[in-house]
Amino acid sequence: MAKQRSPPASLPPTDPLPTIPPLTTTPATTPDEKISALRLIADSVAQQRQTASRALLYHPTTLSLTALLLALVVRIFYFPSSSSTTSSFPSLSTLLHNAGAHTTRAQLPFLVTTAAGCVMILLVAVKWMAGGYIEEAERVGTWRWLNHHDEEEEDGGDEGGEYETEILISKFAEEIIGAVALRIPTTTTKDTNTNTNESKNSKPKSKSKPKPKPVLIRAWTVKRRYRRRGVGTGLLEDAAGYCQLEKGVDVYARARAGDGDGDGDGMMRFEERHANSYRVLPRMFNGVFEGRERWARGVLRGVLERGREERG
Repeated sequence: MAKQRSPPASLPPTDPLPTIPPLTTTPATTPDEKISALRLIADSVAQQRQTASRALLYHPTTLSLTALLLALVVRIFYFPSSSSTTSSFPSLSTLLHNAGAHTTRAQLPFLVTTAAGCVMILLVAVKWMAGGYIEEAERVGTWRWLNHHDEEEEDGGDEGGEYETEILISKFAEEIIGAVALRIPTTTTKDTNTNTNESKNSKPKSKSKPKPKPVLIRAWTVKRRYRRRGVGTGLLEDAAGYCQLEKGVDVYARARAGDGDGDGDGMMRFEERHANSYRVLPRMFNGVFEGRERWARGVLRGVLERGREERG
């Protein structure tokens, strides 16, 4: 008689992604973590050079000047002087048509190399104009930048409190893929004891309540291949929660009360001179950067709105 086999022990659930490590956000405590975060921030600044180059190359002004330069080259070297035309400077289509009609096979390579030289000059000029972001990246990725505070802050200076600088990092396994640098206002009790030794006969002085100071975001970035996946938004959410729970800065309530700089970010907002605010091109070429600035402020505004809704 065959022995009845007992049912097998319960097997672990079949997880299709059992080895994916969690994504964690913690303060950077060791020098190695802070250095890695600074490098990530510096990389984001250096990557702006590519964005600036594209914005400069494909701007209508640049394209028009390039076409004009090519037309001048054709006019000077290839447009026949004996051509009967009533215009002192023919149109570009006329120039190219006549140049093609009167260009021999011997002249064609010279025409191509001349046009290539014009394009090369354009690329070198673009590279030179956008090169300032490399120098800015070298400045940002340093301890001096991290610990430096501008003397003229847009929030009215350091009266009523001081700031401490902290970096929060997002880790995927052991890889740092996101970083946010914060300036967090510290609460002190020094003002409460300043009048203890004053004379009892002195008249009490009316003292206005100091204006609450916002949390300033100095830098916020995610490694390129992890962008547009919600990592940056989650990092801002964790940063807001960290300031709320660990540092005692009531960012949600103060944002709801309308404090701050009036742009909707409330008591957690981007610093005026944050890491990616540097511009090397004329204002007319910075449309893509201004769009990113508005997008980042919108993400932060959404984080604070959701935080207030969760608090009820």
